[in-house]
Amino acid sequence: MRGAYTRLNDLITDISHRMIYSGNMVVDCFAAEARGVGGHLTGHANRADRDDERQADLIGGIAADTDFGSGSTVGATESYTLRAGLDSNRVTFYDFYAHVRRHELPEHIDPGGREGADWSINRAWGRAVAAKQDHLRAQGVAGRKFAEVMWKWKNEMEREARALDATLEFPPETASREPYLERLYRGDRRSKEVIEDEGFRPRSTMTDSTHSWVGSDGPGADDWVCLSQDPAVAARFPLVNRRFSLGVPGEVYVVHDVTGAVDKTGESRVGFNEKLVVVPGGVPADKIEGTLIDRNDPGKGIDPNPNFRPHEPTPIRPPRDDAGWDNVYRDPS
Repeated sequence: MRGAYTRLNDLITDISHRMIYSGNMVVDCFAAEARGVGGHLTGHANRADRDDERQADLIGGIAADTDFGSGSTVGATESYTLRAGLDSNRVTFYDFYAHVRRHELPEHIDPGGREGADWSINRAWGRAVAAKQDHLRAQGVAGRKFAEVMWKWKNEMEREARALDATLEFPPETASREPYLERLYRGDRRSKEVIEDEGFRPRSTMTDSTHSWVGSDGPGADDWVCLSQDPAVAARFPLVNRRFSLGVPGEVYVVHDVTGAVDKTGESRVGFNEKLVVVPGGVPADKIEGTLIDRNDPGKGIDPNPNFRPHEPTPIRPPRDDAGWDNVYRDPS
């Protein structure tokens, strides 16, 4: 009887030891797995932190400390980083174009061929727009100010891009789809009540008009309204015989945020001298900001048009509707 009791006690002791050992094994395995997962998560977190640091130092997808050398002036190359170039307004479209050709052009595309030039100029357009967007966001620029700066930047970048021997994928007239965010001016003798109610209509829509501007301004001139970037030019119109004090000078109207404006300053000597911008189809009344208080002194301010409606920028808008190439910019407001 005592022997059976001893064997039973030994069996229970052995089972207890096995249970303790097995429990230790389970705990050890769990701890090992936990350390493995923890190490993986820590490594992932460290990598994520490094990625965030790299992302934070990118401007338009380009490292902020990238050496940008402006070779846009023949015989002169000035070296600066992308961030410094944006801070000082020294960076040019050619800088982006040269960077893309050196660092981003796919290997299967010949850099010396037409395909390489066209690929590079469109990629550079996207980089330039995205870089300016990121730069403004970092400075806290938002809302109307953001839209105005981006509008000027795109116009300047496009002007420089079209001077290169390559083809942007969107036509020049695409720019007119966006509101013209700077003030334009036009002299007119008609009453303010009429202008602020009707706006400016092209000559082709006026049944009582017999004069045509096609002979002097070219085809289509009767279908657009002429404006000037310079208030002093607008103050000379409509033409009157100042020598004999004939005619009424009229008012100088201020046009703002009109859509459809086409810059004609680079198309002819007259366009350049008059700082000419035309609006096919005319100027709506709600885009007439008002009249100059003193037609010969813009600094004295504007007599406002109560019906004027400024452009309200949307939070997300592509700079060109049909451009593509990663060039959508985001207003942080």
